[in-house]
Amino acid sequence: MEVELPADAVAQISVNGHLKKGVFIGKAYNGSDHRIAKLILKLTAKDKDGRVRWTRSFSEGLLLKPLTTERFSFSVTDDDGIVEVSHQVATAYSIK
Repeated sequence: MEVELPADAVAQISVNGHLKKGVFIGKAYNGSDHRIAKLILKLTAKDKDGRVRWTRSFSEGLLLKPLTTERFSFSVTDDDGIVEVSHQVATAYSIK
């Protein structure tokens, strides 16, 4: 069973990533003491003129033990002409 983490635990999760050929590739670090089963990431894509093309949430299932880093990737559609993608951890779920 997955349980949503409290905001203070989510704040201890960091993600670094980038968009490449329709795939968002990243690494997640779990600085909390929870075992993470799923991350919900919010991505915002911008065109070369600086306008926001879209903002979407993506769900990524992974096993991320406390104080560890794991790589992940997922497909992103409509990436032609995107020059910047910002991201944030919206929420996370632990294994109960």
